Amino acid sequence: MALAVASFVIFLLQYFDDKIRGQNDVEAITEIPTLGLIGHNQEDHDLVLIKDPKSVVSESFRSLRTSLTYLLEGKDKFCVLVTSSISQEGKTFCTMNLASAFAILGKKTVILGADMRKPKIFEDFGLKNDIGMSNYLINQATLSEIIQPTGHENIVLISAGPIPPNPSELIGNERMEQLMKELKEEFDVVVIDTPPLCLVTDALQLTEYSDANIYIVRHNVTSKSQLKFINEIYKEKKVPNLGIVVNDFKRSRLGYSYDYGYGYGYGYGTGYIYGNESKRSKSFLSRLFS
Repeated sequence: MALAVASFVIFLLQYFDDKIRGQNDVEAITEIPTLGLIGHNQEDHDLVLIKDPKSVVSESFRSLRTSLTYLLEGKDKFCVLVTSSISQEGKTFCTMNLASAFAILGKKTVILGADMRKPKIFEDFGLKNDIGMSNYLINQATLSEIIQPTGHENIVLISAGPIPPNPSELIGNERMEQLMKELKEEFDVVVIDTPPLCLVTDALQLTEYSDANIYIVRHNVTSKSQLKFINEIYKEKKVPNLGIVVNDFKRSRLGYSYDYGYGYGYGYGTGYIYGNESKRSKSFLSRLFS
């Protein structure tokens, strides 16, 4: 009797659970290919590949780099965009370490902090956000003035800069096109950290300049309903060369997630919030598909 009750409880939990618990959930919901799996990191820093290059987490980013190389068909120079559904899914963490994975190969790499709504990535490098992308887009700075050395070989950062009142309009102007042209001429690899795709239009606008696009799904955080919306975007070919990365993967206590053998971890911390995310996500996606 106790076993039957326990089984029924587990069934109910799974039935009403809207969170992504593993790659089996991803494959059941979407046709988007999975490019990689990133495990749960217990370190107190985010620059895993630079500070712990021999860790299993670092190896997972090297594997992701290999997957992207195949997706990009061996291009020597390219631009990769990283986004997610909402905040706290680890897109900035993945952006930094993916960029590092290319930099350690000797690729001249730049991270473009294109989240002009909630800038964050500069903090992980111990840098400032006094000047950046927003200054360039309003013609207040040149490219050389907004590039910041990170202290790590082959990798520099352009932070978002002061928060403007009109990020989407700035991304859509001619200066954005000029910025991307200059970056692609000067660097081998451009990795763009964008705002969440389900909250604002910025990420979709920026896919115009990317050769590959990564959508971060965070284990136990991303909802199945959000993944279904992204699948619709994929099916309608609104985002080319799109692939999923499952981040912060760990075994479920209920035992119904797949175990990939990743016994390591990544702690994303508290992250940041874009106001009423569930309401804004629904509103944006409703407009997108109306």
